Amino acid sequence: MVISRQYPVMCWSTYDWMRKTVSKPSLFPGGYMGVNLLPRTIEGTAPYDQNQATSVAILYGLRPGSYGRMTRFGGGQFLLPDLVPGTNYYTIAVARGKDGVLYTGNEVVLATPYVPPPPGEPEPPEEPEP
Repeated sequence: MVISRQYPVMCWSTYDWMRKTVSKPSLFPGGYMGVNLLPRTIEGTAPYDQNQATSVAILYGLRPGSYGRMTRFGGGQFLLPDLVPGTNYYTIAVARGKDGVLYTGNEVVLATPYVPPPPGEPEPPEEPEP
């Protein structure tokens, strides 16, 4: 699997942070923990095998297998900001292995709860497709 984010430059489509990864779901026992789903953010923990990896990040996007955003690598705590209420986000944990390889877990769908706007206010705009 190759992970990347489309980055338009002067009418050309290039990709930044393009990296080859290896699927290794066993690095992420139990999936996410302590997930807090809020209308505009999702936070939680992505436990990982610290004997085999040094840090973890979360890739997320609006379509399965397509991740337009990425958190910073860290100790497992994550915060996905600026989300649209009532939307499914496709996420995958990525660990930086002690051998320098990037390992991915299984894709997990997380949904922000829908909160209707107060009477008289317009619906929030939908997030554009990347």
